[in-house]
Amino acid sequence: MNARAETRPSLAGLAERYLLALAPSPVPAGIANDTSGPLDPTGLGGQIAAIARNPSQRDSRLLALQSAFGFGDPELLAAALAYRVETDPYFAHQIARFQEPLGKGHILIGFLASAFGLDDAGILELAGGGAVASGLLDVGTEDAVLCERGLVMPQAMLAAVGGHPRKESFANPLDPLSVKFAPAQRDQMADLSTWLSGGTGRVLHVANADREEALAFAHQLAARRQEEPVVIDSAAPAPPAWLHLRRALPIISVDLGVGEHWSFPQQVCAHTPCIIVSGLDGKIDCARPIRTWQGGALDCHEREQVWQDWGYPAAEAVSLANRYRQGAGAIARAARSMESQADPGCAIAHTTPALDLLAQRCKSADIPEDALIATPDLRDSLRQVEQRILLRERLSDNLGPALTARYRPGVRALFTGESGTGKTLAASWLSARLGLPLYRVDMAALSSKWIGETEKNLSQLLSAAETSDAILFFDEADALFGSRTDVSDSNDRHANAQTNFLLQRIEDFEGIALLTTNSRDRFDSAFVRRLDAILEFPLPDAAARRQLWLSHLGDHHSLTGADIDILARELDLAGGHIRNVVLGAAIRARIEERAINRADLFSAIADELEKLGRATPEIFPTLES
Repeated sequence: MNARAETRPSLAGLAERYLLALAPSPVPAGIANDTSGPLDPTGLGGQIAAIARNPSQRDSRLLALQSAFGFGDPELLAAALAYRVETDPYFAHQIARFQEPLGKGHILIGFLASAFGLDDAGILELAGGGAVASGLLDVGTEDAVLCERGLVMPQAMLAAVGGHPRKESFANPLDPLSVKFAPAQRDQMADLSTWLSGGTGRVLHVANADREEALAFAHQLAARRQEEPVVIDSAAPAPPAWLHLRRALPIISVDLGVGEHWSFPQQVCAHTPCIIVSGLDGKIDCARPIRTWQGGALDCHEREQVWQDWGYPAAEAVSLANRYRQGAGAIARAARSMESQADPGCAIAHTTPALDLLAQRCKSADIPEDALIATPDLRDSLRQVEQRILLRERLSDNLGPALTARYRPGVRALFTGESGTGKTLAASWLSARLGLPLYRVDMAALSSKWIGETEKNLSQLLSAAETSDAILFFDEADALFGSRTDVSDSNDRHANAQTNFLLQRIEDFEGIALLTTNSRDRFDSAFVRRLDAILEFPLPDAAARRQLWLSHLGDHHSLTGADIDILARELDLAGGHIRNVVLGAAIRARIEERAINRADLFSAIADELEKLGRATPEIFPTLES
């Protein structure tokens, strides 16, 4: 017995005793470390059973893998030898001498077969049985016949079998995400955890537009099962034996678009449960038992419970739950942000990371009431939209079944009017009053020449807005939601199919969408029917223009009331053009460090009218003098 011998019978020692029957004379020093007594006549099974009664930790892990993956006793002993060869350089050198003239340090399949008395079927089992299929062993890549190829234990399995956990390239540990779920969601988590344990290779599909919430659900489910959540790539999956020893729960993240299918590879995680995380679009094809959990927006009572779990008093939790329609993930981000933000609205604006990739967040501003110059009818309509948004979740309460059966809490409003009539300002005004972030949608970024990409981008955008309770602002939306055309070729058919999808998706949208256009006639009639409100933004009359001039000029100017009356009466300009004129005049005044005067306005008005292609009115000489 050599100096490296173990103090108890081991699997590697038992395997060495079988190799001794093939050893040359004299036996190379250091080959056998457990040679006392003859081999047990009952065969491998009885001898392994004796070792299993008091195994070392390493042997205990190998025995657990044999039980889990059902490989034979020769494979078990081959794995024990492979581990020792890789971790004991002296032993590896002696094995190479033992296997002369081939002289390889790895245990050759042919020598193992001879030692254990295996026939050709046994050789094939060593080379492709459960130990190799589970990833515990690999067959060497030598350019040789099968019997002269070695059995190798990969480094990841060496670390796992030896009890030395380390980070592997095929599995990224999932960091804990601080998300508090509603009680009903925690009950669903417990039920799904039990279901995953009810059979081999079961799959849970977590479908959620909020990726952080989905991963947090997977992480907490793994913690409930006392397993380590790891993100793996289905194209290069983790070895099943590694997953088993690490008590790891594999998570596969899939990005699917509208109408896309993803087939779950049958060979991935065949012996362990698995979680697939995806958005709400697409379909998972899986021949194994699968269940789906879909997160997203919570009802008002559930949101109240989650806010209280974050430490907010009951009254404040009720207020937040009623005002913001969000899921557990968005509430978690808001609660963390509110630790450093006094204003809930500012905190809510920082809860939309997915939207930041798909749209442009508009700068939040406290817009005073008198900054929005609108007719009484238009102002009333804007307040109606505001109330519709505030009441959207309980608006259908106690109403008839014909309405409640198809009611969705989404709000879709169209602002129509000439350029510069205040549509964008009205959207910002609503955002400020509601305390919700406003995102301008870049139509060019959404649209794609590739079939299906536009639909995928829009669907991801709408899903992200739903879960975060942000307002989407589609400027010049007729570019995306325009009228369908007569079909004359395949391009027309694709364009109409895209429009049909957009119409259906915007109808099912449960968030807030504000759309603008210069003319409602550019929209498909079917789309117009799906809108909750259409607000006309008329060109301002003289009285409204006077208010616009005063609102934009402020107090730092030398114009008289009569000057402003002339501007309002004689210059037919919308609010956007008045803004441009005042900014142009302000440049001239700031250069000379004085207040805005008539000459500044005269020059700025001339520039704006020239840009619009309009003639200079006769009021200019009067104004200039």
